[in-house]
Amino acid sequence: MTAIYYSANRIMQKRLQTPKTEHLGRNEEIEILRAIAVIFVLLHHYEGLIVGYPALYPYVEGLYSGVDLFFCISGYVIARSLIPKLIDKTGTVFFREIISFWIKRWYRIIPSALLWVVATLAILGPNALKGNAPLWYDTFSAIFQYANFHFYHCTVEPTTHCVAFQQYWSLSLEEQFYLLIPLAIFLFRKHLSYFVLILALLQVVTERHHWSGLTGFVRTDAIAFGVLLAMISLRPAYLFLEPTALKARFGRIVPLLLLAGIAIVPTTKPIPQYMGLLSSFCLLIVWLASYDKGYVLGPSKMRRWLVKIGERSFAIYLGQIVIFIIGRKISDALMASDTPNITTKILFTLFVGALSMFVLVEVSYRFVEVPWRNRGRHIADCFNHSP
Repeated sequence: MTAIYYSANRIMQKRLQTPKTEHLGRNEEIEILRAIAVIFVLLHHYEGLIVGYPALYPYVEGLYSGVDLFFCISGYVIARSLIPKLIDKTGTVFFREIISFWIKRWYRIIPSALLWVVATLAILGPNALKGNAPLWYDTFSAIFQYANFHFYHCTVEPTTHCVAFQQYWSLSLEEQFYLLIPLAIFLFRKHLSYFVLILALLQVVTERHHWSGLTGFVRTDAIAFGVLLAMISLRPAYLFLEPTALKARFGRIVPLLLLAGIAIVPTTKPIPQYMGLLSSFCLLIVWLASYDKGYVLGPSKMRRWLVKIGERSFAIYLGQIVIFIIGRKISDALMASDTPNITTKILFTLFVGALSMFVLVEVSYRFVEVPWRNRGRHIADCFNHSP
């Protein structure tokens, strides 16, 4: 009996300790969600590549929700790594960890962001840059990470015209959030979960709209939900919340329903709190992915391709506009605008756009994003362990 007791006790201790050690590496299910999120955004912005077909827009109108899915993923991934390093630290050690985090974040984000800013300005050409004050205002907002407030100003001031780098609004919001989250950890410590929950719920019950009103440009409920999920994943209860029932045959339909909800909910504007409902759906699908056990998508060739797309989703998201411009220009140069078969024209444009995206994104990912990210990790580690 004693042997059975000690054996059971060791098993229980192992289960309670598991959340602290697993899933710290790459989570393929999270990468799959990143891929889905960026595909949603690309479809939402299809007019950047295929001009003159507004009839298609109602079918992709709600797919800006990919941004909110990105927010929730980001909140989970960042907090899952950061909070254990800070929550019990004090004094100099705490601030060293914060600076180390910001160093890694800077090297992770800024080089790629600057690359696509420069690429966009280069493809627009000197004629578009000369004397174009609105374009330069957009450029500065993208570089200095206040694009969300800048584009909000564009929506409320009729005399202001924003012409480029609209995709940088979400990046700016994330960077502002991660600049402040260490301060929240320092102030609230063990009560951080209550603060994050209140931050999320206050927004969930508020009527907000995408790309309209200040609350639409500073929405952080999806990020906060991701942070909250990360905190739960560090506790023993996380293991008992695992949705093992989804391994059954009909369980596969659940992630499909959640993704359908993420795509459809933004079009249900008669519901005042539809943005809060959207962030809740994002939380649920990221929760399924957090276990990395195939609850979102089982083993398949599609899974491998989606993981690769997810790894490159940051470059795809930032580079989408300039890639669309390049693809459109190449298509127009190689195929006459008066081509009688419009289907052929569209398919050719899509092919050129996809090929341009594959080449340029791969270059950005391999030669800018990954090397600079690794360099940032090395510099942060050196700083953190310096005397």
